Amino acid sequence: ADGIPDACEPDCNQNGVPDACDIAAGTSRDCNQNGIPDECDGASTTTYTFSYPALSTPIFPMTTLSRTEIVHGSGAIADVNVRVHDDYRVGDVAIRLRHAGVTVTLTDRAGYPSQYGIGFSELGYNVILDDEGTGGFIENHGSYGGNFDPIVSPPSYRPNSPLNALDGLSISGEWTLEIETFSSSPIAMLYDWSLTITKAAVAVGSCAGDIDGDGDVDLSDLAHLLSSFGLCSGQAGYLAAADFDGNGCVELSDLAVLLANFGT
Repeated sequence: ADGIPDACEPDCNQNGVPDACDIAAGTSRDCNQNGIPDECDGASTTTYTFSYPALSTPIFPMTTLSRTEIVHGSGAIADVNVRVHDDYRVGDVAIRLRHAGVTVTLTDRAGYPSQYGIGFSELGYNVILDDEGTGGFIENHGSYGGNFDPIVSPPSYRPNSPLNALDGLSISGEWTLEIETFSSSPIAMLYDWSLTITKAAVAVGSCAGDIDGDGDVDLSDLAHLLSSFGLCSGQAGYLAAADFDGNGCVELSDLAVLLANFGT
């Protein structure tokens, strides 16, 4: 009831219920109280791809094309790679990635100035940009005049400035790809781009017995467990948060864990 459609909110366990609702209902535990279900606090990698209909994203000369997409993810960034698929025969462009107030320059007029006063003559990029790219700096790849072969991954290439400037930021939010042009090109189009984001793992401390996630084990937690006592995964009323030993059922062993921690 926060005014945001559930489909637009983080749902890390993909059960159709927003993470905040899972935690509030006791369906998921949040031992470290970071708003992310504990089952999602481990490191994971997700790719978000943004494609555009044909002819919908022309790149005009002497302008800046900007495309902003919203990512609904939970957790903090441990690593991010970017794939850019564009078609700009003259490489006299700068490509930037913006997120959460941070700007990373992916390419900056690669090959400029050449003997023609412009950048590399390239058909375009279909490349993965990665701080650990084995193909070297993307700025160093290209050719002048006549050779219109695109640069394609693999291998991956290192961007102009490090993507690790985004590490530690929240995954969720607006991500903007920006292409600035400095000369004309007979072919100019952005087809798609993608983000491959590795989420940082979060240490989850022991909160055995704390079913409601309020930081202590009390009568509220006992009531939650008893309401689910005798039930197993798949049955209505089963609470995974009360299944401390993870065997799929809420039973005496789980009650023993709660009672051992009662009052802490």
